[in-house]
Amino acid sequence: MLSRVHGVRYFLWYILLISLPAGFLGDNSTLSTTHANGTVSPTARTHKIPLPVGILLTSIGNDYYDHLIIEILNSTINEFNRLDGILDHYNLYMRLHFDKSVSSTLASLYDLAYNGQPVPILWGPLLSGHAIPVSEVITRYNITQVTLANSETLRDRDKYPYLNQIYPSINYLNHVRYHLMNLMGWKTCGIIFEDVEYWRTHMDDLINLFDKEQITVLTTQTIHSASEAPRRQIESLKQHDVRIIIVGSYAGVTAKILCEAHKQDLKGSKIVWIFPRWIAGTILNSLDQGDWGCSADELREMVELSLNVELRRPLRDMKQLDLNGLILGDDHIEHLAAIVAISDNQGGDGFRHNLDNLLVILLAMNSSIEELHQMDPPRELESFGYQDAEMRDVILKNVRDVNFVGSTDRVKIDRDGSRDSSGLRFTVFQIQDGKLVEVLYFVEGDQAPTYSENSSIQWMGSKPIDGKTTEFKQLAISTKLLFIIYTIVAIGSILAFGCLFVNIVYRDNRAMKLSSPTLNNLIVIGSIFLFAFVILLGIDVTKVPRSTLVVICHIETALLCVGISLSFGTLFVKTYRIYAIFTYAISKFKHIVSLKCHVSSV
Repeated sequence: MLSRVHGVRYFLWYILLISLPAGFLGDNSTLSTTHANGTVSPTARTHKIPLPVGILLTSIGNDYYDHLIIEILNSTINEFNRLDGILDHYNLYMRLHFDKSVSSTLASLYDLAYNGQPVPILWGPLLSGHAIPVSEVITRYNITQVTLANSETLRDRDKYPYLNQIYPSINYLNHVRYHLMNLMGWKTCGIIFEDVEYWRTHMDDLINLFDKEQITVLTTQTIHSASEAPRRQIESLKQHDVRIIIVGSYAGVTAKILCEAHKQDLKGSKIVWIFPRWIAGTILNSLDQGDWGCSADELREMVELSLNVELRRPLRDMKQLDLNGLILGDDHIEHLAAIVAISDNQGGDGFRHNLDNLLVILLAMNSSIEELHQMDPPRELESFGYQDAEMRDVILKNVRDVNFVGSTDRVKIDRDGSRDSSGLRFTVFQIQDGKLVEVLYFVEGDQAPTYSENSSIQWMGSKPIDGKTTEFKQLAISTKLLFIIYTIVAIGSILAFGCLFVNIVYRDNRAMKLSSPTLNNLIVIGSIFLFAFVILLGIDVTKVPRSTLVVICHIETALLCVGISLSFGTLFVKTYRIYAIFTYAISKFKHIVSLKCHVSSV
């Protein structure tokens, strides 16, 4: 019922936003400090011009993370208000909207568009599920958008012309999964994913990649609703004997999948779960915040059985930060380093990307000032209006011209609004001693992995295999047994040749003639062939050339067939001959007895 209410609200807000003309806006000079979710005010600098940074923040399902992101953004804006050399004439503040559903995000967009000071650049939405419908509406208002949402759908610049994505495409994670599967020698797996556009297109790309690389997907299971219990899907994974399971879903659904798997005993040293690092981090920090279907300890146990993939491009030393020559004081670097430390300790590079997302906005607005002054008539950032396409083009151009070293290393936006993917690290994490640690990574273009100096993958026992395997072994006869067999064959061969000699030399002897010496000779020759067959079977084929081995195989087959035919076939003929002789003799004897009885009666 609740999802239906959200659906109706989403539809109504969507219709309202696309039906109102873009020019139907309030006075652009009105500076409001009260908004739907509140304005986060910066450090007071009354002699500077207030300039808003629009923030559409989507809840990621973890209260701690949500509030931490808000604090990071607000404190960073305050830091840059104190910094000389960037937006010196402006006092930045956040027009923040924090939402948990698409309908409420659209309502927040309405507030941004029709109340308060217009925002020249918008940060967010954070999640692709919200960004896909909301960004389509944002396009109508000439707002340049910078987001972490990384769905492939959002890369359609015909549909989202003013959107810029800081986070690499989600499909790069599939390369991490492939490299991991290839490294471990796993050739089969199963896939279970949440049936929303973000995960559906991502898993379709993974299936196509695995098909190309000859990795078999034993079964693909779909969860159609976040409220659906995944009992049937886990049962299917068990029926297909899936050992390597790739999960594509948000944290709440992933937690339910793991809890159901725990109930059905789809766990242990033979099972490996693979899902993104930020999902693992969110679950670990939300163990007691939801009814997932199992206890916190059981859920933790399941997460610890997983391998977690991520795309990383971290800047190791924040002193290498280069904001296009902007000089940062030690206190500013210390502030940014604290954000990076939080990111590294909380299960992902999300906070790093949130920071760089904001830095793109600040640097782009700073670079736009000079070009806006050269326009006819000259413009100012604070004079931006949602109907001003010329100002939008200048701001958009400067967003796509940014090129600096941020907390995620080099940040460069291509002309299509996507971040340059060079330097990506395909990284694998594992929970060890309660913490997510990097165990290995691949650099794009390299086939061999680089292992962590401090950690390695830890298994419960031996490395898991992806299912039942057939192993072919070369069986060899021991030298002792081979000597015994050859001795028996030699004795048998001597006896056979002796019998053959006696049959030939004494073939005219009356007793020999009665035993059918010709048939005896055939039996002996067949036995000799069988002895020769046994001798060939004892040859060590590993030391024989392939061409010679083929010849030996044909000879073995011929010796076996001819030997059995001669020995047992001839033996059968001799038996039948005796049967025929005795049958004839008995019938003749009966005829004589019958004749004598007839004469006596006469």
